[in-house]
Amino acid sequence: MMLARALFCCIFLFLSLSSSDALSSGVGGPVGLYSLKTSDIGETLRKLSADETGSFLIADYILYFRTLLSCRENDLHACLSGTDEFIGKFPHSILTRDVRLWKIESLYRGYKEGIRGVAHAGYPSDDDLKMNFLSSVEKYLKSRPFNSRVMYMYGDFLRGTGRAGEARRVMRKVFLQGGDYYETLKGDFSTDSLTIKGALILGENLTRRMKYKEAEQLLTGLLDRKNPLYVRSIYDSIGDLLYSQKDYRRAARYFLKGRDFYRGAVSFFRSDDFSRFDKVVAAVSLKKTEESCRLLILKGLRERRKGDFEGALRIFRGVYRNGYPCREFALWNIAWAEYLSGNFLSASYNFRDLYGGYGDARYLYWYARSLEDLGGDAERFFNRLAGDSFYGVLRDIRSGGGAVKEAAFHIPAADLTKGDSVAGDGLAPGVSGKVSEERERFFRKVDFLVNSGLRGFALRELLSYEPRGTGEDERICEYQSRIGAYGESIKCASGLGGKGRYDGLLYPLAYRDIVEDVSRRYDIDPYLVYSIMREESRFNEDALSGAGAIGLMQLIPYTAKTMAGRSGAGINIGSYMDIKIPSNNITLGSYYLKSLLDEFDSLPAAIAAYNAGEDIVRKWIKAYRYRGMDEFIEDIPYSETRNYVKRVLRSYYKYRLLGSAKPKQPF
Repeated sequence: MMLARALFCCIFLFLSLSSSDALSSGVGGPVGLYSLKTSDIGETLRKLSADETGSFLIADYILYFRTLLSCRENDLHACLSGTDEFIGKFPHSILTRDVRLWKIESLYRGYKEGIRGVAHAGYPSDDDLKMNFLSSVEKYLKSRPFNSRVMYMYGDFLRGTGRAGEARRVMRKVFLQGGDYYETLKGDFSTDSLTIKGALILGENLTRRMKYKEAEQLLTGLLDRKNPLYVRSIYDSIGDLLYSQKDYRRAARYFLKGRDFYRGAVSFFRSDDFSRFDKVVAAVSLKKTEESCRLLILKGLRERRKGDFEGALRIFRGVYRNGYPCREFALWNIAWAEYLSGNFLSASYNFRDLYGGYGDARYLYWYARSLEDLGGDAERFFNRLAGDSFYGVLRDIRSGGGAVKEAAFHIPAADLTKGDSVAGDGLAPGVSGKVSEERERFFRKVDFLVNSGLRGFALRELLSYEPRGTGEDERICEYQSRIGAYGESIKCASGLGGKGRYDGLLYPLAYRDIVEDVSRRYDIDPYLVYSIMREESRFNEDALSGAGAIGLMQLIPYTAKTMAGRSGAGINIGSYMDIKIPSNNITLGSYYLKSLLDEFDSLPAAIAAYNAGEDIVRKWIKAYRYRGMDEFIEDIPYSETRNYVKRVLRSYYKYRLLGSAKPKQPF
């Protein structure tokens, strides 16, 4: 009985979304029995059934909500009859996965509570109910073998019917996921009862779920087994765990114990332990591998950042000339060190050779900059940079935007924030093509769902749709954007081609009312806020990073709480859910961004600080006197931050271009 309570407790915790979220979002995992309030289910069913003109389009939804209501009201007979009817009538509906899950949950409840006399539902005896449960579960797990809820119910059923060995094997798989049932099953599976391979899987899953303390305790305990076949894997797993927490010094030691010299050296470098870093590099540099090559270049970069350009160039040239495999990377660092030291002529030759050999726009841009510094004709090389690339944008920002031509775009970005109906012929502007009657019915169904407040279900329909006719790809992208599925619409529009034509879809003004209000309050460019959200989360308010950053603007809890205290916005941060609320997240993220702009008086530096932290950016700026912010951007030591700054600046410029305005933040 305690197991049953534990199961239903876990199901409830896993599924307890607010009803409005479940109805409007409805994306991702299946909608379970406890995802919606009973009152909301009934109200939705009444709305759908009342509209006779659209009911034929959504017969599956009417039966879906009717069945869900029966299941929630504990009418087992009606629930099971409804699930069987739905599966029989609509085997290919996107809703069928949900209904199969309800059937399993309801059969399980009937089994656990000992409900008898279910003849009206088609199960004349308990044995029939059990057989149907097993059949339903096994069929479900064939297509979704890692669904922890179904696996848990299956394991508990097997245990209750005397199949203890099978039950334990199933429950072990659930336990190793380290997820919702981990705490429930901890008493059944000690670390010693797991194989080393199984424990490594559990450790990886606990790390992914940010249960760092338990993961470290588990993994370090495995070392006591002293199994030579797995000891390196254990050391690597502990190193990964510590590195993900930025505990670089300890991570380095474990990587070296596992003989992962490259990651050990990088960890020492990240922890500023350069004496140990140098020792590792000296030990591995005799072997001319990709990893030793990159470590030598990292050593050269440290020399350059200390101001020893000649020492750095000796290292870079040695790598380039002595047969190491990363010659392009070495030549880039030679050219870049020469450029920063003022040797523009030699740098220009090397940038020219890099562009001729590899064709990267970065090399062309810095070749043109070298010529510019030499007083040569750089304009014709700048003009060869594609306007949509970061370096094309960088060229235009430096020239005041004169090289940018007005882009034609598919839908005005402002229109995409309106919650209007998508009714009408549904065809994208300028797109012709005959859509089959079946496909037209599909789009009418999506319209009906949107207008009924079921935007999440509409998105699920759109994601399942396979375009067939001319213009249907564009149409899908537009629908996704209009219902607020911006991440999906950006991904969709990215595959359409048509240079500039779909910029309105690629750069939406999501959460416009909130952004404009916050931007006025803190005097920050709203297009910059959109750009940060676009690159941080693709406008996904549920986004959660591996580092624990939350929501649209990916705020770390400590930062969110600090900004809440400083902003004067009256926001109280008591939990993860408070940070996730769009208005809170945008307000606190924008306030933080504005404070960075005020401190650095530079857009690229502020964006870098938003990603990597203020302290490290202060250190970077102090280390070298850059002549321009393009030099600063290119020289950001962390590749993830450097690429992030480039993406945000490109998005910001595109937003300003779509809004017919030049960037107003200081570059």
